Order: sequence, then structure tokens, then C-alpha cells
Amino acid sequence: MIIAIKIKCPVCSNKRLMDLVSGKDGELLIKCPKCKKIIDVAFTNNRIKAKAL
Repeated sequence: MIIAIKIKCPVCSNKRLMDLVSGKDGELLIKCPKCKKIIDVAFTNNRIKAKAL
């Protein structure tokens, strides 16, 4: 069974921006479909930090 980590929007009540199954190193910029803010999602060794830009 694969366990995914749910990434929440730090601005609004959207509890599921995306799911992260595995992430060694990376950074994404995504737009929240509810509040339309740009969210910077950075992950290192399966740890996630999400912040609004």
C-alpha cells in the first residue's frame, strides 16, 4: 500500500492541493483552485513546506 502525504493550502480552506507519494528534492509553484493564490511547495527528503507567494 502506498501512503501519500496530503498538501494543504496555507491561505484558504483547501485541504488537498496535491498528494506527495515520494519526494527527494524539489520545488513546485502551483495555483490553488479555490483562492487562486500561487503556492510555493518545497520538499526535501519527504518533508514538505508550503507557503504563499
